[in-house]
Amino acid sequence: MNQQALKLYSLIEPPPSGLVGLVFERVHGSIGQQLLDDPTFEPNVPEPYRRIAAASLETAYAGGYWIKESQSQHVTFTQTAYFLQSGRPANPCLALSFIEELPDSSKPQLLTLLLYNEFQQQLGIYIHYTDTFVIYQNAPAEVASAFFIKERGPELIDHLRQIQERFDLKKLARRPVFNHAFAFGFNKSFGHAHWNDVLGFLSVRHYPVIGESPILVSHCLLGQTSWLSPKALISQVSLSCESVKSCSDYLLSTSTCAHVPIGFSIGKEYERFWRYEVTAEIKQPLQLTLRQFRGNYWPIILFGLRPSEWWRKGWRSQGQQVLEIIDYLLQRYPKAGFIFDGLTAFHGEVKQIPTSNSSLLDCANQRWGHSGRFLDLAGASIEEKVATYQIADYGISQFGSGDAIPHWVYSLPSITISAEPQIISAYSDGNTITRQCKKGLENPLVCGHFLPIEHLLIEGPNYELSLNTALPYIVSHLDQYAKSDRGGRCCHAPMDI
Repeated sequence: MNQQALKLYSLIEPPPSGLVGLVFERVHGSIGQQLLDDPTFEPNVPEPYRRIAAASLETAYAGGYWIKESQSQHVTFTQTAYFLQSGRPANPCLALSFIEELPDSSKPQLLTLLLYNEFQQQLGIYIHYTDTFVIYQNAPAEVASAFFIKERGPELIDHLRQIQERFDLKKLARRPVFNHAFAFGFNKSFGHAHWNDVLGFLSVRHYPVIGESPILVSHCLLGQTSWLSPKALISQVSLSCESVKSCSDYLLSTSTCAHVPIGFSIGKEYERFWRYEVTAEIKQPLQLTLRQFRGNYWPIILFGLRPSEWWRKGWRSQGQQVLEIIDYLLQRYPKAGFIFDGLTAFHGEVKQIPTSNSSLLDCANQRWGHSGRFLDLAGASIEEKVATYQIADYGISQFGSGDAIPHWVYSLPSITISAEPQIISAYSDGNTITRQCKKGLENPLVCGHFLPIEHLLIEGPNYELSLNTALPYIVSHLDQYAKSDRGGRCCHAPMDI
C-alpha cells in the first residue's frame, strides 16, 4: 500500500459514509464492575481513569478486550491484540483488530482500534479495506491530522500495513487465541513504566481473584527496555523480545493476546515495593557506604541532571552552574553532601545517556578536595539508585520522568528546573493526574516545586540560571522544606543503618 493514499478524517469531519460503526471505546464487563464497586480500588483518581484501570485489570482474567460501538452500543470481544512501533518517546501503541459489520457494507469489515500512550486512550480506528483512518478528535480534519502526525500516527499505520501484508488479520480476528500474555518492559521512558509495568502489575498482584473467573494469563513477554529485573514483578518470563516488531510477530504467529496492565494510585503497596522489594538486591558495600554518608553529611542534596533533548530547552553551562549552586549551598550548609544522578540504568545493562556527570564530579572533587561528600550514581543499577534516594533530604532536578521515585516514593522536597512555561503550568496544577495518584504530592510548593521562570535567562532553545536571584530562591526553599530530622528518610530502608 502507498502511505500517501491514507485518508484521514476526524469526528466532526467524518468519512462520506459517516461514523456509524466506526466509533469505539474500551469498556469493562462484570469483573471490571466489581472492581469499580470497591471503594478501595484506585480511590484517588478521576472516574475515567478508574474505568481504564478496571478494564485493564479485567483483561488479565477475560483474556481479551471488550470494546463498544458508540451508536449501536454493540459490544465486541477481541483477542487479536499486538503492538505497533514508532519513534514516539513513550510506550508502543496497542492495536486491537476485530471484525465489525458496517451498515453500508454487505460484508464484515476488518477494523483496528489503536490505543496509545501510558493510559491506553483511543487514538482512532483504521478501516483496512479503504485505507482510511478516523482520528478520535473533536476537531476539523486538518487539526486532527496535525495531532495524528505529532503522535507519530503515520509510522504506526505503516507498521500496521506491514503486518497486514504478512499476516491474515481477518482470519486471526475470527478465531480464538491460544495464549494470553502480560507484556512487560516495552515503555521507552522510565516514568511511563510506573503507570504500566509497576503499578499495573502491583494491581494484578493486589487483586489475585476477582469473582469466579479463572485467570487466563499463560506467560509473560519481556520487552527491550525493562527498568527492573522481571523477577521483581513476575515469576517467569516466557520470551524476551528485542524489538516491538519481533514481539508483534511472535504474538500474531502464535495467536497470543497481549495485555499491558494499568494502575494509577501510588499507595503503600507501591512504596513498599520500591523501598523493600527492589532495594533488597543491594549489596553490603553499598549499605556501608550509605550508612557512612548519612552519618557524615547533612543535608544530603540529590541532583537529577539530564542532557539536552530535541524537544525541550537545554541547560546551557549546566556543569559550571551546578558547581556555583554547590558553592552557594556549602556557604549555608558546610556539612552538605551531594548525589549526582540521571537515572539511566536499564535491567541487564547500563545504557549511558551522555551527561556531564563524570566531568562534573571531577571538577567538584578538584574544587573542594576528595572529601567524599560527592556520590555519583552514573551506571548504578535501579535498585542501587532507589536505595541511595532514601538518604536524600532535598532534590534539585531538571524536569523528567527520572524524578518519579524520589518524588512519588519518598515525597522528596525539591526544586525542579524547566524553561517550558507549558510544562510548569501543567505539572504545578494540583489537579494533574500525577498529584491525584499520590497523597503527599498535593502541595506543589513542596514536591516537585518549579523554579519560577523569572529566575531563568532564556535564549532560543537554551537557558541559563540567573544566579543572582536563583541561588537565594533555592536556598530559601531548601531552608523551609528540607527534612530537619537528620537521616530520618532512611528509617524506611531495608538495611540496618
